[in-house]
Amino acid sequence: MTPKSSRTRFVYFIFFVLVFLAVAPFILLYSFGYNWTKNFSLLKTGGVYVYSSETGAQLYVNEKLDDSTSVFQHGLLVKDLRPDIYAIKIVKDGYIDWKKNIDVREERVAEAYPFLIPKQISAISVPAMVPKSITASTTLISNSEYKNLIALFATSTKVSLVNKITASTTKLTVQVKATTTNPSIENKKLLIEKVGNELQATWGGSSSDTPFYFCIQDKDECLKSFVVYSASNIGTFNFYPSRNDLVIAVVGSKIVVVELDKRLPQNIVELYQSPNQEALDFRVIDNETIAVKDGKKLIKLSLIYAK
Repeated sequence: MTPKSSRTRFVYFIFFVLVFLAVAPFILLYSFGYNWTKNFSLLKTGGVYVYSSETGAQLYVNEKLDDSTSVFQHGLLVKDLRPDIYAIKIVKDGYIDWKKNIDVREERVAEAYPFLIPKQISAISVPAMVPKSITASTTLISNSEYKNLIALFATSTKVSLVNKITASTTKLTVQVKATTTNPSIENKKLLIEKVGNELQATWGGSSSDTPFYFCIQDKDECLKSFVVYSASNIGTFNFYPSRNDLVIAVVGSKIVVVELDKRLPQNIVELYQSPNQEALDFRVIDNETIAVKDGKKLIKLSLIYAK
């Protein structure tokens, strides 16, 4: 093969330099979050970061499947979105869909932390008395599980209950304060307080660490406090296991989960309803179970989907 002449090699060199100089600005602009409109004008883009602890959860953007979580990837980033309102939906078989309308703005990544609740909540009654043995089914003895669970409800309202919850990667100590004035639950920075017929959230940390759900979606400002939920008959409330952006609350004869993220729609899911309209109370046992006192009955609710 005949070697190229110096002149030819020089022409090739100049050609590729010119191509690089022509393409490089477009690559740089794209890497900085710019996109092109139909009129060939530059447009800054944004994105949405969605985190779901559930494996196999499908992410839809404007009703189109975009991505799915996996064992190794629970955080999903949707990038290069033009500024607009996007309908975000998380779907998984056996769970209630989670939906949120999210305002995507230039050069910003909006956050979303969906929660998925099973469509069918497993409710297991815990009897006060159980058979002494399989053979002696007519002989009843006290049920130790019932005694241990009912003891949780016997705690004096003047004493704070201390539970530990894990939120993202940080362990938080939550104090449940039941007083005759304004009952509240709090960790070192976040306070959820019942004031009249409202559950109010207050952020006590630095402004730089303010959770996204304290910030107004279409404005560059964050609130120190806001009303999470309003109802005339709010009873016991506590943080949802492993989350500090969800609250479980007794509302009349129901127990519901309310998210602090008030971007529309605010997702509120019913966990339990008393069949006889009895007075309800509950205690968080662990990350998967809560105990419910329904009148004189004691019930365990599983927050995990049972296939």
